[in-house]
Amino acid sequence: MLERRTGEFPSLLIKETETCDAEKFEAGEAALSLSLYLNGQETQEIRSVTHLLDGLMIRDPKRRSISRVLYGEEIVAARTGDQIYVLSHKSGKDVQICPQMTYGKNSVESAALNTSFFIHQAYEKTQKLLPETHIAPIDLRVGSLVSYEQQVPGRRGSILYSTYDVDNAYYVPQEKSIIFLPHSKKRSGSFAKFWQIPTVANHEYGHHIFASLSPRGVRAGLEGCFGHDHDLIDSAEGRVGTRTARDLETALNEGFSDLFAFYSLLPRERSIQGIPELIMTREIHSPFFNNFQMKTFSEEALLDFFSPKSETRIQTHYAIKHSFGAIFAHRANELLESFTLSDERKLYVLLSWVKEYGKNWSRFQSYEPRTMLDEMLRLFVTTTLGEVKKSLNAETCPKVIRFYPRFEELLDECRL
Repeated sequence: MLERRTGEFPSLLIKETETCDAEKFEAGEAALSLSLYLNGQETQEIRSVTHLLDGLMIRDPKRRSISRVLYGEEIVAARTGDQIYVLSHKSGKDVQICPQMTYGKNSVESAALNTSFFIHQAYEKTQKLLPETHIAPIDLRVGSLVSYEQQVPGRRGSILYSTYDVDNAYYVPQEKSIIFLPHSKKRSGSFAKFWQIPTVANHEYGHHIFASLSPRGVRAGLEGCFGHDHDLIDSAEGRVGTRTARDLETALNEGFSDLFAFYSLLPRERSIQGIPELIMTREIHSPFFNNFQMKTFSEEALLDFFSPKSETRIQTHYAIKHSFGAIFAHRANELLESFTLSDERKLYVLLSWVKEYGKNWSRFQSYEPRTMLDEMLRLFVTTTLGEVKKSLNAETCPKVIRFYPRFEELLDECRL
């Protein structure tokens, strides 16, 4: 059988230290420099990582937020429609770091430190707001080498095509794992690394929080959130029927995770300027996508999202699950800001919304998808108004209708 590699080739992360002279960090040594990309600029920031060290291994020693941080993993998989099958799997090894070392941005150690730091921080913020909720620890896998194989019949026998998955990060719910892929050689020299951008780590951790609060509602699978190809894959997914409730849940999960990252980070840590493809499109405050379509739940947006692919008039952002989620993220944030809530209280509303959805998952899944959207957004409004101790009236209805224009006809209190 002939074998052919297609697509972009990965630029692998470097493991800078295989062994250490020391067996543990001494007091005062666990303040290390993180190589970050903040507000469009690379920067080195000294952060204490004592709480992320178990001897020399990077992980939460109490196994609350992160159980293991691994590198060197290799996965070969096959994709059939939206199903992914693992053909072979080589497990990764625990990441260790050494005292008094400075690690380069392309190193395993740097990727592990950066992502662990912000994920643990997000875990602590979530547990502070929902102390009674158990959040299982994750495995964090950096630089995983993932390739997809497809066997195609040829005139002289079958040809095995193999394509590397690069330039992305994703959450694997059935394994409670977050995977950071290597960047492609084409991209690696000119843009920020995804592990340098806190929003990427916290967005993926947001998917874990969504799965924790609504455990019946998250599908297994590998679906990237940030690479430049994900929209193309999603918009060409070959839909022949209408959207399902799970499609809508996936879209809102993406919007939730964008907002989770936004609220769990400081303003200077939220930038996605290192990912040019997502400027405007995934920026919470931007009212436009990068093609200048409005982020609004207009009739056009609803038609494009819910119509079968064959009926979509043109391929727009509205037809894409990640982008439909971006509409929710922008409009939900706008609603929360209209009540002048702090980021912590916004995060609490967001978490409470998904938690309530999780409690009533079967009921929501029984709805026709467009009705499910109505009810999911109605629940978000109810949760928001409960937090600010207000009701639907002449003051709040304009804000609610701006969030979701269909509420003008759906909510009796807001009809003109």
